[in-house]
Amino acid sequence: MYINTSNQYDVPGGADPVATYEQHCIEDANCALNIYREMDNDVALLKDARDGDILEREILVKPQPQNIPAVLRALVGDDGFDCIQTTRYDFSSHSGSAQIQMTGSYLSSRLQNKATFKVQCKDAAAPRTVSYDSETEVTVKVFMIGSRIERGITDQMKDRSPILRGHTLAWLEKQLNVNEDSQNEITEPGETQV
Repeated sequence: MYINTSNQYDVPGGADPVATYEQHCIEDANCALNIYREMDNDVALLKDARDGDILEREILVKPQPQNIPAVLRALVGDDGFDCIQTTRYDFSSHSGSAQIQMTGSYLSSRLQNKATFKVQCKDAAAPRTVSYDSETEVTVKVFMIGSRIERGITDQMKDRSPILRGHTLAWLEKQLNVNEDSQNEITEPGETQV
């Protein structure tokens, strides 16, 4: 089952809005970690490496049991939705991919979640608006209930999209304000900051 999402972010300032978004919301691993935490997950950064224009990142995500529907918890257990999100992003094409690999033994070979995404300014009338567009494919191979689980996951993704947008926007605004504040605190040579 496929789901397409598109979230827009107005990026203030005079710098390239795509590069600014990428710097604060993709390159900075703390953005993803913070969003997962805000969504009530335990997280750990396993890998965060950039080689030229290519960023590769792995995050271990452990959802809180209360956030997993009871029927699914009964099927896979409290840690059955623990997963590793692997992200690969190419800064030269402003696009990337993400894959979620379930770590629990029951779903590890039965659930696939793959996404591609692109960051771009696509509206000439709003040149400071960055669009984050993604297409996600969810496949669940569980006899008789796989399609229901797929629908439940994609429905949850649709419901959470505005929440994720809100957390991302709050992170971006916080980072831009922090950078603006630190630039305002620069002293002239010979001056001492108190």
